[in-house]
Amino acid sequence: MSIPTAKIPALFLGGTGYLGGALLSHFLTSDFFVQKFDITVLVRSPEKARRLESEYNVKVSIGSLDDTDQVEQLSEEAHAVWSLANSDDVNVSRAILRGLEKRHKKLQDRPVVMHTSGTGVLIDPRYILGNQITEDVYSDLDVNKLAAIPPQAMHRPVDLLYLNADQEGYIRLVLVLPSTVYGTPSGVLNRSGIANKHSFQIPGLIRAAVERKRVGLIGEGQAIWNHVHIDDLVYLYALITTKFLTEPEKVGHGREGHYFAENGEYLHYDLAMAISKALYKLGAVESEEPARFVTEEEVQAGALKERFVGASGTKARARAERARLLGWMPKKTTEDFWANVEPEVESVVQELHASG
Repeated sequence: MSIPTAKIPALFLGGTGYLGGALLSHFLTSDFFVQKFDITVLVRSPEKARRLESEYNVKVSIGSLDDTDQVEQLSEEAHAVWSLANSDDVNVSRAILRGLEKRHKKLQDRPVVMHTSGTGVLIDPRYILGNQITEDVYSDLDVNKLAAIPPQAMHRPVDLLYLNADQEGYIRLVLVLPSTVYGTPSGVLNRSGIANKHSFQIPGLIRAAVERKRVGLIGEGQAIWNHVHIDDLVYLYALITTKFLTEPEKVGHGREGHYFAENGEYLHYDLAMAISKALYKLGAVESEEPARFVTEEEVQAGALKERFVGASGTKARARAERARLLGWMPKKTTEDFWANVEPEVESVVQELHASG
């Protein structure tokens, strides 16, 4: 991020979300990042915008991702963009890139984009019934294997927009691909209610189970995914950003800029049972035994309509080797992942009861 001026103009998209709020919290409480960046946050809620301005002295622009003209203008004004809001929004991604291409043509700089994708891009459509564990594991160092991911894969249409822009030379892309993200963020924005405190995957499974009165599971749940704690994921983003500022030659971008985020694996059957037992203890489901979707017809008609239940029949196995070579040392382990399930269940159920 080689800019000679005092502060780097930066744009945060998703700054009041779960991940975005956690990362923005880290930036706002770090003297190093406060001195380096002049951050603008796109915020949909006027009340949250007011609080960010008054309590944290953050520059805000009120609007949503649907306001693509606004996103384009904000992107044109930024040398660094953190895209943390939506991994699959083609329209907003095109707006970001239009703005950054204009900036590049005008200033001849090469802005940095840190876009959040996900290991869902690794899902093999041949294995969606949860009846087979495969040994196929992706490394973020294997650029040829990553380049061969089908264009119709989950998250891939947006990933390719950014990868092509990097290849064309008007951005530098870092593509962060988290696995199942869990845990309560330690960030001040998440704790204060400005940003979300719940992730999507596990809370999504919990809410669907409460509504159905049974935990959903595809087949035997013989499907393996990775996990990463939210604070470790924030640490990875902060590390990459720091390296871009201090040792940019060490940070790969484009094809060489895939960074998986994982620190262990779990079996979907085990996760379904852990959630089910915790919900049954609370009286929130009728049985500890999951409701199973077995045939391809049942999967297509039912489980895949529930995005996170659908994952229980798939596999997405990754190794964060590039991230670790950069110096990433996640602290939370598989033991922490399992210890988080029951408190997460209790918190989500409590919120569901409170909301009526």
